[in-house]
Amino acid sequence: MADDKVAIWNQTPKLGRAPANGELLIGDGNGFELATLTAGAGASITNTAGGIEISATGSGGTITDVTATSPLSSSGGTTPDISLSGTVSVSNGGTGVSTLTAENVILGDGTNPVKFVAPGASGNLLTSNGSAWVSSAPQSQWTRIWKTTNQSRTSSVTLTDDSQLSFTAAANKTYSIVFSIIHASGGGGSVFAINGPASPTALAFGIDGQAGTLSYNTSGGAWNANFTISFRATATITTGANSGTVVLRYAQSSANATSLTVYAGSWLEWAEVS
Repeated sequence: MADDKVAIWNQTPKLGRAPANGELLIGDGNGFELATLTAGAGASITNTAGGIEISATGSGGTITDVTATSPLSSSGGTTPDISLSGTVSVSNGGTGVSTLTAENVILGDGTNPVKFVAPGASGNLLTSNGSAWVSSAPQSQWTRIWKTTNQSRTSSVTLTDDSQLSFTAAANKTYSIVFSIIHASGGGGSVFAINGPASPTALAFGIDGQAGTLSYNTSGGAWNANFTISFRATATITTGANSGTVVLRYAQSSANATSLTVYAGSWLEWAEVS
């Protein structure tokens, strides 16, 4: 076999020619022929001694228009503006709603749109009811308010509300209440009462550990109990269907020019039990 020649076998061996730069043995369906690669559109081929270099020569084409499907939309053309149109579903990583309620807590709901929990009343907490999160008032949280100014009753047996020692009671709730009252009875003695929402379902009180019964005056709307000394009193009140203000009241036992005075430093403390 001559130098630099290629042997090609078919039915019988034959002697090929010396290959040119970049030529390969390529099958033609019957045998092998020496041939170079052919460049297609957008490509070029450079054949060198012992090598073949293929490179792209085209620009890659031109975009003439862009379209989009919901929830995306396109302004079209070669330089489009892409924007959201409508809401993104939860399954696609969205919320399923078009707006979020201000100051609300967001709750997941599986594949459904998100839900919201409103803050509710001032002081409420986000708590579990066993199956969902809700806004509810804290249980058994004591709140204390102080009397900061003296208040007097002179020559009067008419009960009057204390200007500071009161709180708002909701309907169908039970409250535990503590009063610590510093007072001077004056010449006419003193009467203390508690007033609150109409038709409570349960009332009870104790003075310095002594149990008692707190009567409800249906005509005057007062829960009356008489005290003649400075005292600490506790009470349990269960409201009925009515909400309203629970307030300390007082008057002289008998009208006298020497005042009954309730002093600054007295306080009222309460907690919602149930």
